[in-house]
Amino acid sequence: MSMTVKPYYFSDKLSNFDYLIPKSIEEAVDLLQKYKGSAKLMAGGTNIIPALRLKIFPVYPEKIINLKGIKELKYIKEESGFLKIGALTTFSEILENKIVDSTYKALTEAALTSAPPQHRNLMTIGGEVCKEPYSWYMWNPNPIARELISDPSYIANEGMNQYLSIFGGSDMGYAVNISNIAVALSALNAKIVTTQRTIPIEEFYQDKMGVTSNTILAEGEIVKEIQIPKPDKKIKQAFMRISFRKFIDESVVSSAICANMSSDTIEDVRIFLGSVDPKPIRATQAENFLKGKKLLLTLLKKHVKNLFKEQHL
Repeated sequence: MSMTVKPYYFSDKLSNFDYLIPKSIEEAVDLLQKYKGSAKLMAGGTNIIPALRLKIFPVYPEKIINLKGIKELKYIKEESGFLKIGALTTFSEILENKIVDSTYKALTEAALTSAPPQHRNLMTIGGEVCKEPYSWYMWNPNPIARELISDPSYIANEGMNQYLSIFGGSDMGYAVNISNIAVALSALNAKIVTTQRTIPIEEFYQDKMGVTSNTILAEGEIVKEIQIPKPDKKIKQAFMRISFRKFIDESVVSSAICANMSSDTIEDVRIFLGSVDPKPIRATQAENFLKGKKLLLTLLKKHVKNLFKEQHL
């Protein structure tokens, strides 16, 4: 295989770009439309800055539009049966909010386990749901690795595939969605409110690269708010992730569950997996299996009790 190696790939320094700080959502939309195809949005910066250093984009952006100056996108409030979170709300602000902590446990667990404290002060919920998909080949500055992505079947079968998709996404080189927040929001049946429309989070991602990451956002469309329906008091929630070095590594797999309980029986349940597909994937077979079943912990207690009785007959 012959190729021309460009120095572009071997520098971890940022290339030149214009840094723009709009003061309103309308100004940000105008800038995106004005610099169509040559601008990228920045919220907390924990994703875009590494992406710029490694130059993962096919075309390096000429403009970086920092949304942090838009104060109207930072809030947490309950309204009309929904928890509404502004797109620029940080993980730390989510974790410090008593309403979120008491009612939306899956969300707080995802925010708590996604990053160390210094990153939580920067990471925003809007930036996290729009996070660039990840694969070792997409995020590698070496041109040989980049060349391999043209043959995704080789990557998946023969290459470094530890963090690649196991369910699909060949059009993206088997890159995966690594947003833990997106997994929790999917289980909570959230909606994404943009400058143009309201999108159920299950429809927000696709299995191929779009204009903005692998979301269905159009050019000039910006995420404004996350809406989460208030869960019934009977619903039990949990989020869990597995990684090799806690915060340092991205999740090998993550999972969120919201189960509607009647006593110790599961009436209905939503289960989503992350880091195994280009989008949070719903575990429908597991859901169908669990419906009508008693909670495993209760069954385990009964089994142990029966064993104890048998031992003392």
